[in-house]
Order: sequence, then C-alpha cells, then structure tokens
Amino acid sequence: MNFCTHFKQVIFLMCLVFMFASTGLASEEEDVQMAVRYFQQGKLHYQKNEYHKAIEFFSKTLKINAGAGRVYAAYDHGWLGRSYLAINKLDKAAVHFAQELTVLKKHQMHSTSQYAATLNNLGRVSRKMADYKKAENFFKEALTLFASTDGKHSQGYANTQNNLAGLYEETAAYSKAEALYLDALKVNSQLTGKARVNTARSHNNIGLFYQKINKFGQARKHLIKALEIYKETVGDQDPLYAITLVNLAMVNERTQSFRLAMSQYRKAIIILKSQPNIHPAYTSALYNLARLYMTMRDYDRAFKTIVELIDIDKRMLGEQHPIFAGDLYVLGQIQAAAGDKEATQTFIRSSKIIKNSLGENHPSYARHINSLALRYLDEGKYKKAEPLFLQALTINRKAYGQRHSTVAFALNNLGLLNSSMNNYPKAEEYYRQAIAIQANDVNYNNLGYVLGVRKKSIEALDAFQTGQNHSDKLINALFDISSESQKLVLVMDQNWGYYGMLSLIHQQLKENDQAVRSGLDRVLARKGIVFDAQARQQKSIIDSFDPQARELWNTLNKNRTSLGALLKTSTKDGNSSKDYTERIEKLQDAIAVLEGKLAAKSALLSEGFRQRKIFSSDVASRLGKGQLLVEFVKIQDVDWSTGKFTTSRRYIAFILKADGLVTLVDLGEAEALEAKVHAALKPLGAIGSDSKLQEEASRSLYDLIWHPLAKTVGNAQSVIISPDGLLNLVPFNAMRDKAGKYLIESKQIAYVTTGRDLAKGNTGMKPQQALFLAANPSFDLAAASGSPASQNSAMTRSSGFSMRFSQLPGTEQEAREVPALLKGKSTIVLGKQATEASVLSAKPSKVIHLATHGFFLQDQPSLIADNTRGAMALMDDDDDQAAPKLPKGYENPLVRSGLAMAGANHANQSSGGDDGLLTALEVSGMNLHATDLVTLSACETGRGEVKSGEGVFGLRRAFALAGARNLVMSLWPVSDKVTATQMKQFYQGYGQGESPAQAMRTAQLATIKLLREKKGFAAPALWAPFMVQGRGN
Repeated sequence: MNFCTHFKQVIFLMCLVFMFASTGLASEEEDVQMAVRYFQQGKLHYQKNEYHKAIEFFSKTLKINAGAGRVYAAYDHGWLGRSYLAINKLDKAAVHFAQELTVLKKHQMHSTSQYAATLNNLGRVSRKMADYKKAENFFKEALTLFASTDGKHSQGYANTQNNLAGLYEETAAYSKAEALYLDALKVNSQLTGKARVNTARSHNNIGLFYQKINKFGQARKHLIKALEIYKETVGDQDPLYAITLVNLAMVNERTQSFRLAMSQYRKAIIILKSQPNIHPAYTSALYNLARLYMTMRDYDRAFKTIVELIDIDKRMLGEQHPIFAGDLYVLGQIQAAAGDKEATQTFIRSSKIIKNSLGENHPSYARHINSLALRYLDEGKYKKAEPLFLQALTINRKAYGQRHSTVAFALNNLGLLNSSMNNYPKAEEYYRQAIAIQANDVNYNNLGYVLGVRKKSIEALDAFQTGQNHSDKLINALFDISSESQKLVLVMDQNWGYYGMLSLIHQQLKENDQAVRSGLDRVLARKGIVFDAQARQQKSIIDSFDPQARELWNTLNKNRTSLGALLKTSTKDGNSSKDYTERIEKLQDAIAVLEGKLAAKSALLSEGFRQRKIFSSDVASRLGKGQLLVEFVKIQDVDWSTGKFTTSRRYIAFILKADGLVTLVDLGEAEALEAKVHAALKPLGAIGSDSKLQEEASRSLYDLIWHPLAKTVGNAQSVIISPDGLLNLVPFNAMRDKAGKYLIESKQIAYVTTGRDLAKGNTGMKPQQALFLAANPSFDLAAASGSPASQNSAMTRSSGFSMRFSQLPGTEQEAREVPALLKGKSTIVLGKQATEASVLSAKPSKVIHLATHGFFLQDQPSLIADNTRGAMALMDDDDDQAAPKLPKGYENPLVRSGLAMAGANHANQSSGGDDGLLTALEVSGMNLHATDLVTLSACETGRGEVKSGEGVFGLRRAFALAGARNLVMSLWPVSDKVTATQMKQFYQGYGQGESPAQAMRTAQLATIKLLREKKGFAAPALWAPFMVQGRGN
C-alpha cells in the first residue's frame, strides 16, 4: 500500500485548534479538540491493523468535521477510504476517496499533492475492482499532478509509478510494467530511515514481477533485499514482511526448492493469522499453499485450504472477481485430480469470470480455458478442446513472447490432443517445440510415447530417460517436505513415464543390451524409493544432535503409539462412531505434519542422506562368482499401436550377472499369473494339507515363475531375489522342478527389497550386546495386576482386534538353546517379562530373536491351526455393533501386523502404551542400526499389505526401516516343534560365521532330509515358511 506523509495534516489540525482558542470560540475549540483526539486514536488503530476500530474513530471525526464544513473532513474521508480498502470493502473505500476529492475541490486544493494521492488511491481501488481502464486513468492523472507539485523524483510520484506498473503487469503489458518498476525503485532507493519501507516495497513489487515472467534469479535478489529492509524498518512480524515472504516462497516453489517454499508459506500464514482482521495477504498465502499441496499430490489438504479461501474471497470480493476465479481454478484442478466430472463446470464458470473482468486476451484467461480444454480432451470432446488450446497458445505468445513456460505448456497440450486424435507426426512436432522452450518430465515422457508409437524406439528411449531424470529431480525435491503417504502418492503419480520406458524396452528393445541395462538402471533408481527416503530420514534424525529434530521424532513415535492403541479399540470401548473417526483423523493429520517437518529437518541436517544414483554396474561389482540378481518389476503395460496404457499389468524380470550382463525376461500378464500363484500358495502354506496338493503347488510355482528364468540363471549357485507385487509372498526355495528337487537343493536363495541394497554400506554402529531374546510371553497377563487372568476374562476382546493368543511352550526351547550358539552377552525375557516395553527399550543388540505369535489382519479374520505361532481370530459374543469403518486411507497396514507380547489377550483393557501388541508401526520407530539380524520366530511375519514397487507393508518393512541389516521372517503359520529345531540349526551356522541366507539354507536342507527320512516327503508347509531378507547375504 502507498501512504502519504501525515505530518502536515496534524500540524494543520493543531493550528486550527489554536485559531479557535485565540478567537474565543469555545464550542468550536472543543469540537476540534475532540476531532483531533478521535483522529489520533483512529490512526493508532490503523497502524496496529485494527481497521474496524480505526473506522469507528475516523467516522466520529468525520461527523464532527463534515457537519462544520471544514476542509479537514477530506482527511477523514481519506483515512476511512484507506481503512475500508485494507479490509477489502471496495465500494465503501471508493465512496470515501471520491468524497475526499469533492472536499478538496471545494476548498481549492485540487492542484495539491494530497489531491494526487487521492487519485492514486482511487486507482488502487479501481484496480482491485478489476476496472482497469478507470484505474489507469486515475494513476496517470495522479502522476501528472505529482510531477507538477512535488516533481518526478518525489515519493508520491514513485509510489504511483509502482501502482501503475502493477496494473500493467496484471493486464500483461510487461514492458511498460518493468520500466515503471525500475523508475520507482531508482527514486525509492534514495530514501533513508523509516521511509525505506517504500524502498522495500519497490524491491518486493519488481521481485514479484520478475517471478511472473520467469526471471527467477532477479526475482529472488529483489525479494531478499525487500525482506532485509522490512526486518530493519518494521520487523519480521509485520504483514509487509509476510507479503514478501509469500512472494519469495512462490519463487522457491517455481524453482523446485519446495522445502524452503513450504517453510516460508507457513511462517507467513502464522504472521498474517495473528492480525486482528483477515489481511488481504492471508488469502494470497492460502492460495499458494493450496497450489503447493496440489504439487505434493496432497489433495485432501489442498481441498480444505481452497474451501477456506473460497469462503473468504466470496465474502470479501464477491463471485465475479478474478481473484475468486483463481480460487475456482485451483478447486477445478483438485476435482480433476479426483476424477470429479464437476471440474468441467468449475472451469467453465472460472473462465467466464475472467473473460468478463479481464477480457479474452489476458494470460489468466488462457490459463483457465487451457484447463477447460484439458477436461474436454479427457472427455473425448476434441472439437471443443482444439480451439481453446489454440486460443491459449495465441494469448500466451502475445503476452509473454515465444519462449515462455506457458507457451511450452500450451504446445505440450496441443501435442496431447493430436496424439489422442492419432495424428502422431503433428503431436511429435508440438512436443519438440515445447521441449525447445522448457525441458521437463512431462514434455519428454509425452514425446517418448509418440516416438514409441512411431517405432522410433531408440529416440523414444532417449526421451523417456531424459524425462525420468527430470522426474527424479522433482521427486527428490518434494520428498524434502512430504510425509510417507504423500511420497507414495507422488511416486505413483510419476510412474507413468517409468512404466512407459520399461514397456518400450520389453516390447521393442528386448534384444538391445544397452537398452535393457538402462531399464535395470531405471528400476534401481525408482523401485523402493519411498522406503529408502524414509530410512535415510530416520537415520539422519537418529544421528543428529539437533534437540528440535529429536523432539519431533519422539513426538512422532508417541503419536504412532497412540494411533496404534486407538485403532485396536472400537465404539464398544466408550467411543461414539463420530468421535472415534475424528480422533483417528486428528492423530493421522498430526503424524503427517510431523513426518513432513522431519523430512525437511533431515534434509537440512544431512544432504548426504539424499539417494545417490546406483547403477547396475555398481550392483554387479558386489556380486560374487556364481552369484546373480533377479530384479522383478510389476509394470503397467502399453499398447504401442496407440501409445496408451492397457488395462492389464505385467511382470518382467531383469537378471544381472557379476560380469555386468543384463537379460530381460517377460513373465506375462499379471492378473493371470497372480491368480495361479494365489491358488498354489494356499495349499503350500497349510500345515497338514495333502502331500500331493503341496507337490503340485510347488511345481506350479516353478513353472510359472522360475522356468522362464532357468535358462538365463543357468548353474548360478547363489541367487538374490528382489521381488515385486505378489511375488513378495512366494517361497522361491520351495519351488520344485521336474526331477522332484526343490530349488534350495541346487541354489542358495536370498531376498532384498531392491538390488540397490547390495551397493549400500554398513552403518558403522556397534551393538552393546550379542543377543536380545524374548519368548513364550504370558499373553493372559492382566493389564493392571500383572498376574494371569481367568480364561473368561481373556476371551473379552474388542471387535477392533478380535484375537486370542495361546501359550507357546516350545519357544522356551529356543530361549535355552539359541544363547549358547552366540558369543557375547545376552538378555533373555520370558513369560510376564516378555513385554512390548522390553523389546522397545532393549539395548542395541547384534541379534534380536522374538519367538511368539505374529499377526496380520486382513479384511476377513482367518482361523489358525493349533500348535502354530499365528493369531487365532475370534468374533465377540456381542457383535451387534461392529467397529466403525475407518476413514479412507487411515487404516494403516503397519497397525494391522505385529507381534503378541505379555498381556496381549488384554490389550483392550490397557490404558497405557504397553498393551501387549507390538505393532509394525511401533517397530518402525526403533533404532536397530547396530543390529545385524532380527529373527521373527512366529507366524506370517513376512506378510502384510503388498504395494507394487514398495514391497510389503508390515513387520517386514518396519524392521528394515528401523535399521536391521537382515531379517528372518515367515510367510505362513509355522509349526512350533519344527521351528524350534530349525532355529537351533540356523543359529549353529550363523554363530560359526555363515551369512543368514547360508545358515537358513543349511537349516532348511537339514529339515528336508529329516522329513524325507521320517515321512518320505518333505512338505514345504513344515520346512519352507522362513525366508531371509537383507544385505548380509
């Protein structure tokens, strides 16, 4: 805002007081004194941004002065105009400024700088009302008058130049705008003291202008300078400081410095929210924050933010203002992302508002009709879309020139349109024009699809590779401020180019060694990227000495524990369905915010924890003689006759040998493969099932998955498997060939999350003891008494977690035998000492062995056989009121899997954090970076919710996130007796220096031999449930 000096006004009023006093007019003197007091109080409130109170006092002053026909009623009108302008009451502001001119004219003051200042203020109001022609006339008239009264180097002249420049910027007259901004800055740069606020304002305005025309370096320089001056003159809690902070955040967002942008938006909102009234800049901050949430693919927060903004702007500006149209634009984007067909109508409405207020040649109109055209394109209405795309291109070229990002955007969309219309040569032309202006992931990936359709395979691959490099930069930048769920959505959103590249390679370039190697390199860069980011973030926080980071981490873990406890309860436990859902949402929101803050904090603490590029050559150098990696990938396939995704997914596998040779194998369509794998897994993991069914199942898995790989794998003795999708739940060891031999009998099998794991080093952290072992917990331990409860009491469970765990005396055999097989100190907890807290607080140990029940809750509970280490799911006797359905996205899979510890049968009676159920969510917050091996000697500990490209969300992911180097886990319920024997054999090998994978193979081969001797057939259900995943293989 621009303000005139008020010193002359106050002197003028004081002189009038003196004049009336000297002439003896007592009543006049009292009126004037009263007016002066009201005026001073009004100004005081105005300076504190208390505009409603300021209006109250200025109105009182005006009543006194206007009634007497005094000239200084003009000043009252002026300050009322400013106050109404500050709260966006534009009609009232315009009336008072007009009245100010009338009073000044009446008293022959129409040739003064005060009159010029009022013209300037009327220009500001007209500009905000989108009456640009009238605004321009007011500004020009003010400039002419300022030039004659105060000169072209005066403050008033410079301020009006700034405002006229803003008008020209808004109406896309950029060359005129830049010249005026620079002239105003030249004048304002001569100011000193408090007047330097106007210098800062000039820097802010020209910085914002340069941001708009993509001159980000110049924009950042001016905005930082403005912040420095504001901090010196008005402080860093003033709205002026916050406004510039929002503008700097916009520059950082545009240049993908998202962490800085988010921090600056939030800081600005805190400043502006503290003001007594809604500050106009508050809505600007909300608007840009909503857009950033959109970029992060956090559509829920974006929607909440834009709904708040729409409500404010609707009240303050009305529904025909271009700013309100901008709110609708963001709403339309959110609707489009959610697949809401209302998006089309939203863009029609916003476009109409812009057309009526700014005209058809304004860049804002191009932006709105472009989004409307995209909706028509999605709806297949190509004839409606094309003229809008062409019109947007014409407007943007005229406004910004040939090489602006908006021009590239319009060209890209014309490419999309022509591709959809099967006009691929024309589409390629448009995409190449767009890339020549702006290189980004969208333009290059789109070009890759068109070139693939045209069978220009090598060129297509080059385009995809470049597009994916840009995509990686975007992902890494956004990861700095994203929670885990936001990261997952972001990666999923970015996978369209990744899948296109892999589909192109397996369909068109399978025999091209360089292309196949580039495909594996891309998989190594993308697969499991969210897991890696979360693990690096956690490690950087753990390693830091930053007390704020530690406090955030502790708060996050407390909230995770609270969420886990809440999700184990139901409405039967004293919660109404609405309250229960609201509490879950509140905790999840708090966790997401904390994860975002920790992401930003970890990025600041250690840039070294950013994911480094790992190539197939790096992984190959870590493979030993006779060893190879099989990297499975589940992709969305492409129909290369059209360049569009098919309705099916596909499994492919990259096989990497130690000499660096990479081979690509196609395993076929995913739906058919998974149906057969599901059918085979069911009998394979069922203890006591028919031996013939198990034989057929293991042979079926071999034919489906291993046979296509067998020729390339050849005689390799050691195979490292990086599974994807459902293959995460497949026991490769138990696959049986035609000769009746299991795969384990000819090869050592180990598992990794991704081949990238093989190129990672050790953490360097040292354990404080050799072993922590917990076994045979007292599941019936009462929460309050610490003693066993009655059977009836133990049966009382909430419908949220309807499980009952029986004792496992066989696990005590492991407690007796395992410690003797490892060198060093051990901590053993049994029975009522085997609590959740004992695990979470254990000293850093080289080995952690947990022998108990495991659980993984699916949509429907399954009954587990006796003498196994799985959970038995029981329904409550009184099940009339089911647990409320959780909000979408809030049923965390890390809460639905875990281990049962002491007191687990009374989890619903616990009011504290230790309820006897150690969930994967709680495990993920542990520090296990000194741990070489975690053994989960329990049922189904390797299961969880499978997410393609990210592995299994359950205990498997949680222990790896916590830092454990290797993990032994099970894929189905395990036999108590067989497991105890197998664990003894496993630790014998491990204690003698074998890797976990080697030791497990030795133990399983021994079990196979024993079962064949006793029963004539080694049922995989008994010997094959355990698998080893990790980096020490």
